[in-house]
Amino acid sequence: ALSIQSSSSPSTLLSSPSSTSLFLRRRGRPQGPVRTIEVKPPMNDEIKYDTLRVTVPNLSPSTSGKQPKDEPLGIMSKTDALAKARELGGLDVILINENSDPPVAKIVDYSKFRY
Repeated sequence: ALSIQSSSSPSTLLSSPSSTSLFLRRRGRPQGPVRTIEVKPPMNDEIKYDTLRVTVPNLSPSTSGKQPKDEPLGIMSKTDALAKARELGGLDVILINENSDPPVAKIVDYSKFRY
């Protein structure tokens, strides 16, 4: 009994993609991570409100191991808040919640706030 085999078996046909399928796979959205555009909160002179409720991060270590709460400085004008931020070492006033009354701002270093 003589069996005739073709040069390309069915398993070879399924595993090697044709040029058409490679072409179709390249279409569409580019592969790789999606770049997200960072949305910066209003800070310093970009803040459009005159009075702000200002907080500063509580830097004293907590005994429970949790992140310590922010320390409120009270309600002050934007110019007072900017002056306080400069006085604390050239920090930034960042608007945290503009929907509250008065809007809440935090005095922090923006490069540390981002992370």
